[in-house]
Amino acid sequence: RTTTPNSTLQVNGSLALKVTTFSGAGPHTAGDESVILVNTTGASGVVTLNLPDASTVPGRVYHIKLIAGSNMVSVVANGSQTIDGSPSQPLYTTFDRITIVSNGADWFILELLITG
Repeated sequence: RTTTPNSTLQVNGSLALKVTTFSGAGPHTAGDESVILVNTTGASGVVTLNLPDASTVPGRVYHIKLIAGSNMVSVVANGSQTIDGSPSQPLYTTFDRITIVSNGADWFILELLITG
């Protein structure tokens, strides 16, 4: 218990996040998890990960990482929404990752690591 917090939410200990692993061809849809691990083993072609409508999840943060397989993952915004101005963001090879946040209208990249 924090007796003198200096922020609205202050954690003085460990933190657990909901983790989901998507495997195979998809398409897959992001839900209420915070961490999404994608395994494209056995898929043929690009694997799609659809984001929810940004207006329904303002402040939502997703950490997405390609953990196995040789297929590209396409992270796709909903409808006409964008990810930093683009309709989608590719993760090309194993260990590529992206962290994104919804501002209530679109998605914005907080961190992007493309390893290949």
